Amino acid sequence: MPGKNKENTGGSSSIRNSAEKKRSLPVRIFIKFIKILFIWIPLSVISLIAVLLIFLKLYLTPGRVEGLAVSNFSKLSNGSLALKVNDFSIYSGFEIQNIVIRNGEEFNRTGFVEIERIVLRYNLFSMLTGNLHLKEIGIYKPKIFLKEKNGIWNFARLMKPGSGKVEEAKPEEKASSSDEINLPISVDFFLNFMLENLQVFVDGESFDTSMKGLTYNMNVYIPPFRRVPLSMEAVSLLEQMRIELNPQGEMDVSFSNKDAGLITPLTLTWKLIFDKSNKTPLFGSGFRFGTHKAPVRFRQSYLAPLDFMVSYDIVYFPKEDFLKVNDFGLSFHGNKWFNITGGVQDVTKDQKFNIRMTESRIVLSDLYPYFVNFTGNRSIKFGGVISLFPLMLKGDLSSADINGMVNLKNITFKNPDVDVNIPELNFLYKVRKRNDDMKISASIDSRHIIAAIGRDKLGDNGISLDLDVYAKKNFSYIGINNLAFKLFNPLTNRNALNLKLAGNTDLKNLAGKIRISRLTFVKENLSGGIKNKFLADVPLSKPVDVSLDLGFSLGKDIARATIGMLVKVQDYDIKDLLINADILQNYPERRIQINQFDIAAKSFGLSFAAGGFLETKSSPFSDSDLKLSLRLDRPELKPVYGPWEISGSVQLDADMKGGPESGRASGNFMTNDLFVHNAESMLAVEDMNMNFPFEYSFASGPVESRIAVNKAQLIDNENFMVMENFTIKSIKAKHPARNIQYEYVSDFASSMFFKNNAFEISKMRMYVMDGAVYGRDILFYLADMPATGSYKNIEYRLILDVTNVDIGKLDDPDPGKKTREAELSLNANFAGKGLDMFLGKGKDRSKELNVKGFININKIGEKFAKKLMEAMNDEKGKSKIGALAQFVLDNSGVIKGFKYNLNIGLMDVEVNLDRKAIGYGIFIEDIERRRIPIQEYLNNIFGRN
Repeated sequence: MPGKNKENTGGSSSIRNSAEKKRSLPVRIFIKFIKILFIWIPLSVISLIAVLLIFLKLYLTPGRVEGLAVSNFSKLSNGSLALKVNDFSIYSGFEIQNIVIRNGEEFNRTGFVEIERIVLRYNLFSMLTGNLHLKEIGIYKPKIFLKEKNGIWNFARLMKPGSGKVEEAKPEEKASSSDEINLPISVDFFLNFMLENLQVFVDGESFDTSMKGLTYNMNVYIPPFRRVPLSMEAVSLLEQMRIELNPQGEMDVSFSNKDAGLITPLTLTWKLIFDKSNKTPLFGSGFRFGTHKAPVRFRQSYLAPLDFMVSYDIVYFPKEDFLKVNDFGLSFHGNKWFNITGGVQDVTKDQKFNIRMTESRIVLSDLYPYFVNFTGNRSIKFGGVISLFPLMLKGDLSSADINGMVNLKNITFKNPDVDVNIPELNFLYKVRKRNDDMKISASIDSRHIIAAIGRDKLGDNGISLDLDVYAKKNFSYIGINNLAFKLFNPLTNRNALNLKLAGNTDLKNLAGKIRISRLTFVKENLSGGIKNKFLADVPLSKPVDVSLDLGFSLGKDIARATIGMLVKVQDYDIKDLLINADILQNYPERRIQINQFDIAAKSFGLSFAAGGFLETKSSPFSDSDLKLSLRLDRPELKPVYGPWEISGSVQLDADMKGGPESGRASGNFMTNDLFVHNAESMLAVEDMNMNFPFEYSFASGPVESRIAVNKAQLIDNENFMVMENFTIKSIKAKHPARNIQYEYVSDFASSMFFKNNAFEISKMRMYVMDGAVYGRDILFYLADMPATGSYKNIEYRLILDVTNVDIGKLDDPDPGKKTREAELSLNANFAGKGLDMFLGKGKDRSKELNVKGFININKIGEKFAKKLMEAMNDEKGKSKIGALAQFVLDNSGVIKGFKYNLNIGLMDVEVNLDRKAIGYGIFIEDIERRRIPIQEYLNNIFGRN
């Protein structure tokens, strides 16, 4: 048998060798390549991996891993690491306990991180076959201690500065155009992650805070799969998913600094669960964040316990791409500020909303203690309840409808200046959006708004507002279909203000129109407080009606405005006051064009018109051509404003042409049988007639003196006199000492004109308080003031005679009590130049009055004379002639008159005296004062020194 076997073996070998010899050389090479590629190489790789795993298993013992971790951390950081490796396996994972990371010397080797246990469990060999099972990834009871020292945190100093090279950014791979990913083998996935009781302690230089009890769990299972859809369909791979943050619900949080402090169990929980038990898989999520009556310290005072909660409960159906909101709300101190429910369809595409509010109650008094403590302002007080319910939102981003209401109840607001109380106010609104267009309607209604400003109570008034507006092309065009506003008295239901408005505006082209079809104001319908506070002096007892059409366009080069207005004021018998205007401004040409500006009221007898242009190429203007006319014709004496009554006619025609260098303004002002009455002040101007031409030149040419020639030296001939063009029959007003009407002036007549920048009165006469006043050659010359703004060349001249004017009438108008001691008679003839001391600024105020001439008072009342005498004799309240001499003068002398000779800032005064009854035997002589400064004397008279 043995021999036979050997023979057989040899035979087989010889047969195989003979077969191989029969194969060709290329076939033999190919067979050897296949054996190497598919047998020897895989066997070699498997053997190498097996050897490597066996080596790692033998080398990476728990003790060696522990030593490597500690030594490497020491090389890379400024701190230290301590830990206990319970077990470590490349095949199945590891478990490490008592991990402690300490800070470096800069932070005194204090603790930075402490972890009770870290666990990682898996099966390497099953993962190589596609079973990706991470059975446990756990971090148990970690503690983190953050500390700040000298503005630097410990985590910034823990690791040593790195010296590694910065890796260059790799070019992004282009996303595959495929809608799914196909894997070479079937894979299933399982993950179980746990973070248990995380604690964080922060010790800052300006604050301390801590958090205890944060827990986080995540469990995910996906059964075997090879295809991964690149869409929401990928959710169908999930079999189970559960993510929970703080499933126990509460955690401890504290915060403290010099201004505030908080120590509370904080409610914080969140979960996300995938459920595939039903036919329709869904995601469910819940969230709660808040606290219940937590004590809060702010600036060393304790606030009312903090009590708030934010929560939601939502469900997402991935197949239907629908998000359902079961509940989403915020509560504060037990009151639900808002609560929303509804859903969103096509969440990942074009969202379609269907949301509504189910509850809302915001109590302002709950917020007030926090406002006071945070701001420290106790002068402001507020309270009341605000509700945002109901609210509905339906549609998508291109087509949406919003309906809602805001309700205010018992709203109070008070500060030192304003006190407002609103028992109830309702604000309703509707919004309709269609692509780029929107339509908004709203209404506000409050029957009682009780207000006060300071100590003034404005009373109780109601408001009502209705609004209907629309917008097009993303608000580039806005239109107001209707705006109706009413302010009314809730006790009588009568409107004090009634407004109705419509219009539109093109914001792109800055143009629009506004029409006020009704604006009615009735002062008497207002609550008494507001009427008396703001409108007490407005003399209106009947309705005022206004309608208006306004158009405008604000182009880059040209701006234009047009106005048409109708005003009716029944108190003044104004039934048809029309205002029309068309004004254009050309920016490139710097030109303002008044095409039309008219004011007319036929029933009132009034008309006014203006037109022309004004160019502003240089300051203040470069050229002009403006005209205006005014007409007032009132045959009967009727009210015009308040107590003022007018009858007669007034006419003004004026025009202005040219610029400041060569322009002029001229015109004529005329009155005919004009009567002006004011019953309150007892003023009455009777029969005033005027025909006053004027001409005003802007030119700043050479200044020629108008007072150099003494016209008194010319021949006084009636043929050279200008005719009287200004007359007033009588001027009456309230007597200063008696509650009666008194006639101050009668039979006033003058000849006057304004020409070549000079106002002149060639003659004037009037009768004043039983005396007469005559004036002639009265001049006020503006010189170059209009062009230069300087007052130094202004000239003035006065020649005046006053005869027997009884100043005593101002004390007692009874003719039977007339005394000659109160009469005033004087002659004046003086001229001057420059008004710097009156109209100038700074050092100009100190300049002396430049006057030449005389004033001769030949009859004067005792009181007025004494005032003039004191101004001449007193210096800083004391008599210049001594107390004894002043006593003798006051008690033994009678002042008969004054004569002032004026000469360029100085004057000489001569006082004529006579003896009193007790003064006989006492020597009395006239008094003379030389070179008294005129300005000082005038200041003494008027009490300026």
